Amino acid sequence: MLLIVALSLTFTTALASELNSSSEASFVKRSSGPAYIPQVLQPIEKESEIRAAGVTVRLLQLHGRAAVPPNLPTACDKATGSEKLLHEFDELTIEWKSPEPVASVLIRLPEREQCSKNICTGYTFWTYKHHECKIKKSDVQGLPSDTSKNSIDEGAAGGVSRCDARNSEPVDGPPKPHRSTMVALLKTDVGGDNGTDTWHHFTVHIRNPPETPTGNDINLLSANSFQVVLNNTKNEALAVLSFKARDIKPAWVCGYTEWVTSTPCTAECGGGKRISYRRQLHSPPQGLDPQSEICCDEDLFKEESCNVEPCDVSCVLSEWTTWNNGECSRSCGGGVMVQRRTVLMDAKGNGLGCPHFSEEGFRVRTRPCNPEPCPARCVESPLVKEEGPQKVNGATPQSMEETASDQEGEVFLAIGADSKLVERPRTEVGKAKGVCSEPCGGGKRKVVLPSEKKDFGSVGNCDSTYEEDCNMFSCHPLMFLPAYPWSYPVRGEWFLMDLVFVVEELTESMAIRAPPDYFLAASGDENECFLVEHSLPVLGGCTILPGQVENKTGPVMMLNFTNPLEPQRPANKKRNYFHLRFWVQHPKDCTGGTSEGECKGLKGDRDWTLLTSSQQPNDLWELVKGSYAFYVDKGFAEKAAQARQAHDHPITQEAEPVMKPTPEAEKNGAAPGGVEMLDEFRKKD
Repeated sequence: MLLIVALSLTFTTALASELNSSSEASFVKRSSGPAYIPQVLQPIEKESEIRAAGVTVRLLQLHGRAAVPPNLPTACDKATGSEKLLHEFDELTIEWKSPEPVASVLIRLPEREQCSKNICTGYTFWTYKHHECKIKKSDVQGLPSDTSKNSIDEGAAGGVSRCDARNSEPVDGPPKPHRSTMVALLKTDVGGDNGTDTWHHFTVHIRNPPETPTGNDINLLSANSFQVVLNNTKNEALAVLSFKARDIKPAWVCGYTEWVTSTPCTAECGGGKRISYRRQLHSPPQGLDPQSEICCDEDLFKEESCNVEPCDVSCVLSEWTTWNNGECSRSCGGGVMVQRRTVLMDAKGNGLGCPHFSEEGFRVRTRPCNPEPCPARCVESPLVKEEGPQKVNGATPQSMEETASDQEGEVFLAIGADSKLVERPRTEVGKAKGVCSEPCGGGKRKVVLPSEKKDFGSVGNCDSTYEEDCNMFSCHPLMFLPAYPWSYPVRGEWFLMDLVFVVEELTESMAIRAPPDYFLAASGDENECFLVEHSLPVLGGCTILPGQVENKTGPVMMLNFTNPLEPQRPANKKRNYFHLRFWVQHPKDCTGGTSEGECKGLKGDRDWTLLTSSQQPNDLWELVKGSYAFYVDKGFAEKAAQARQAHDHPITQEAEPVMKPTPEAEKNGAAPGGVEMLDEFRKKD
């Protein structure tokens, strides 16, 4: 009696019953498709029966080749993951079309008839833990046997709610021939397609036996056959079919010798190529079915890299080239002409490295030019009547008098967030003191004490002079110093300031950005900087740009050079400081309140910013920030100045480098603020 799986039973009970049952049936013959891969299997007429009108079932087997043991060593370099999977497993695809929903599909594999003491070998399903079937999610579009027709892949569409397979031996007695069995439960209420005239299919992986089963099984049916049962939702069989399995083809696995190098490396270092070869072992005989061949189309020759370690190549420099077409750094008064050597090839391996970009004699050298004196270009202050320190009455270094200048009526342009014409402030001078020999780190200066009265007949100068220590504070990359000893930065008033700085790299452009609400002095129609003094030998021009109210930024002093400003030489121990002396007006309001007369500001609104740029040898930005204090009135400022004098502290509060991005970082948006302004300034040149 033919077994009909009863879906009313539990899934486990139904499968257990199938494993221990036998069946008989009459079948009708179905036409087969062309013998091609995958091959449509022929139904066995006397063992097949279609029990519902309009039902069509097909079964396809992919290759019918004996399984290659997974532990067999092969050299399948070309094979993909899916191809290697098929070395051990075959694919079995079932296709059906039914006018009513199919609720379950049962498949029994050809009989496992080669039995030993403990097991019977033969066809098995690939299962996961707990006997779950391996359902393939096919990437084939359409019906596998005829891709011109549409079909629903139940494995890919999630139409299989559960699939269970049993490969185990019967538990009662010694091993005896039997079939591995699987049952797939299908979803009949998803999508509305199961039960129409639409084709459906899914694919499972099976492991083929070493040999083709022969004869009949224990139920007197063909042993080398796949048995298929389709049931509807009422536990009724729609079709009971048997398909003749493909004859098992032996697997011919090709082997290969080890790789042998046939040619020397084309390079001794720095990366070369060489050819290796090998021979094929166990070549397939002529006439063998190509589907039986495993790893028989591998390469016999290959090209591989060799001697990849870098060669020991020393740095290669160019010939000396004149910088900036040989222009002198100054048109008069003694300048220098700079020549450089660029890197043609960096060092490799253990070769000698390239000298530093500013190493004198190796990468840069100078020669004097334009030694003739320059015509006078300074506007002498009316206060300066003679060469040397300015003198006022006073007997001790602590005393000081103020002398008003006769500059009343002169005006200049003040540029901050907006522009305005203002009267030039009075210049106040203190005691007769010379310039300190060092801007920081400790220096010496001369102090002159004029006498109150000289006796008749006295010979010589009655002035008393002595040297004192000065600028004993530590050095910073950016410093703010009063232009005259004991001058005071007061809110709302103009202050003559010396800005002292050092550059570490070759500098082509420079910008100095004042804090918000500050004003810088300018003159002329082009808003030229009103510089009282400077020590920049290659300064070609200086312009003041207004601040931006919406961005809360102060005015910017833009400087360009006739030649790049040279950095400190590595051989020099003494740092090469530059200075600018200019007028600055402080804000009228103390936005952050006051503390002991000092105006406090909100975070960041007292910062001055120095930006320098260089494009030799790579684009490089250097950003330094610093600040200083100013006071509510002159009394507090003088008190603070006297305290600084006692300890010789500068008015600089802080000045540290805060950003130095590489060209890659700049491309990724890490360029410091002010870069856009310098770019605009370059365009104007």
